[in-house]
Amino acid sequence: MTFLLYKGFQRGKSVYGKAFNEKMAKTKDEVKIDWLCESNGFKPKKVYNLSKFLLEGARIGYSALTQPIKIMTPEEVVLDKQASRRVFLELMVQDEKESEKDQRIFIYKCLQAPWLWSKIEILLKQVEFFGGPELGVLYRVILTKLYFSNMPETNGKLADSENVTEGVIEYRKREAIKLFGIMIWIYCEKREAEDIAKGIVSI
Repeated sequence: MTFLLYKGFQRGKSVYGKAFNEKMAKTKDEVKIDWLCESNGFKPKKVYNLSKFLLEGARIGYSALTQPIKIMTPEEVVLDKQASRRVFLELMVQDEKESEKDQRIFIYKCLQAPWLWSKIEILLKQVEFFGGPELGVLYRVILTKLYFSNMPETNGKLADSENVTEGVIEYRKREAIKLFGIMIWIYCEKREAEDIAKGIVSI
């Protein structure tokens, strides 16, 4: 697992002895993620900012949520997923600062949806597949343990459990957040296009 910075090396050092610095050139993995963002028409920073806001909001909202998961009929689930999908697609093209209120409402409603966690699992699998058998697993672990848990871990604790430095967790977390965000867009856009083609929704 050459992409990891194992303990036994000095903090901030790679397995090749080069100090990690956020201002240094991006990893080849982040370059690929940024290309994926740009090829879908987004600046990587925008994808990162919105994805981070949604993930952190979900982490806080999950622990603060007092209302139970909504009970929906199969028909209501379909309609709710379609509506939520369109809200997300709209949020992605809006200014992230100006749409913060809408983002919070979106997070709260999604946390109450009975279909949410099955969709998150689909997205995590896509993140894992994109990252490959080693890095993809780390991306998934980072997202799961830092955001999709009722007892989120700290970077330090996660670094200990994965036997890497906190520096690795920090920059791989940045990559994972960006990748998760663009994967949501790709998934939502694909499903929306399918519904349009079927005549289920109109443009």
